[in-house]
Amino acid sequence: MGNHCCRALPFLTGGRRSAMLDDRDLVDWRVLGRGADGTSSSVRGDDNGNSSGLTIILNLLETSKIERTTAWLRSNSHVIRHVLMGRPRRPNDDDDAHHQQQPNWSSEAMRHLFEAIGDIPKLEVLLMNEVGSAENPIPIRFLSQALDKRHSLLKQAYLSGHFDGNLADCELFASRISQQPQLQCFALYGNAQREFTLDPILQAVAALPTLRDLHFHANMPHPITSDTVLQVARIAQLEKLTIHSCDITGDNMATLATTLVGTATCCLRELTVFEAFAPNFAQQQQLPISNHASLEALTYLLKHSPSLRKVQIWFGFAADSQILIPFATQSLTHNPRITHFNTALLWTPKYYDEDVVETFVTMLAHHNTSLQHLRLYKYTGRWRLALYFYIRLNQTGRRAFVNTCEQMTTAEWIDTVLTAIPPLVASPSDPADDNHNDTSFLEQELLDGDDWFQLSWIYYYMRLQPSIIETAVATAKS
Repeated sequence: MGNHCCRALPFLTGGRRSAMLDDRDLVDWRVLGRGADGTSSSVRGDDNGNSSGLTIILNLLETSKIERTTAWLRSNSHVIRHVLMGRPRRPNDDDDAHHQQQPNWSSEAMRHLFEAIGDIPKLEVLLMNEVGSAENPIPIRFLSQALDKRHSLLKQAYLSGHFDGNLADCELFASRISQQPQLQCFALYGNAQREFTLDPILQAVAALPTLRDLHFHANMPHPITSDTVLQVARIAQLEKLTIHSCDITGDNMATLATTLVGTATCCLRELTVFEAFAPNFAQQQQLPISNHASLEALTYLLKHSPSLRKVQIWFGFAADSQILIPFATQSLTHNPRITHFNTALLWTPKYYDEDVVETFVTMLAHHNTSLQHLRLYKYTGRWRLALYFYIRLNQTGRRAFVNTCEQMTTAEWIDTVLTAIPPLVASPSDPADDNHNDTSFLEQELLDGDDWFQLSWIYYYMRLQPSIIETAVATAKS
């Protein structure tokens, strides 16, 4: 799961003019940005003569010449702005092949490479994606060397992989992070069990004055402490928060929920919570997510948060789908500000009971006209089309129509209803909601999909305002 959510994290906001590396033997490389038509390390400026900098992707392999890469980075450090490090998976790669083809991350040559990154004076983005492995981890002290206090322009640090060290290494890394005054987005993911806590790092990040986007994967088997959760919840300017494997079944969720709701300056718009992993399936079954205090805190947060718009909750440990009912009957019924709700039941032999999904349909039919994206992960049951229908109504402005239809004339009502019928399939810009936006899915479910949808659309609005039809009939007779 950690790697899955890592790929979802956006980065590199804004375009960059860039030059291209000329030495193909140096490293397997690509350069992102506009105007990438050069063949040397020169940089083109904008109309005012300002350099827009270089974005480098280092796809490091077992055979990469690390020393030459380091030398190139040092000689071009003055023009580099973004460093992206990793090795993309090829279509036929399995996990073992992916990890075996990586370089020796703890080598002396690699230490010098991280030091060279630390010497880049105008670094704005540092991204490491799916690097290292359980047998070949990246030392945390190397990460500290890549975060120099001179990086006063660093805005995004995204670190996904296998990292190793001790508490002292974490404290050093925390010290380096605390010296990044412009850091806005921070992500740290790692799939491994270690004998130390990552709390110092998270506490340092939480104290940054500019942090807006935080994605954090706690260090198994050590959950983050309640003091750290409290610090995170009090980040006044935080807009996006992802917490993964951070003891959601304990008191942490209650602390997070009550603090977020009670903070008047809270501007959190997106919340993602992933259930903690257990070392094996037997322990997963012993630690059910249906902890009453945790669920109560989550539903309370969604029900009362004044700022939340997008929510994702991924449950694990063979959770029963009945735990989702309060989100439909309480949270989404009473909070019209939430527009996105995605959830999943992981590692479960059975996903959703039909009566549970029916509560979501009832919520959409009678209470919620603002929820525009609803995803019940892997749900394929009989309520699927009903979910799609009401979500499409909301996406096309049902809330505004319901609030104004009583003031409409018959002609205005007819024009609005008939001209507002959307395409059966949502636009490509909308995210896929369990294939609800997939044309092939709809063709399989419906023989006359367009007719069904249009008639259902008109009938729905006729039921809302039958007096409009009565007026129209009376007018026609007269």
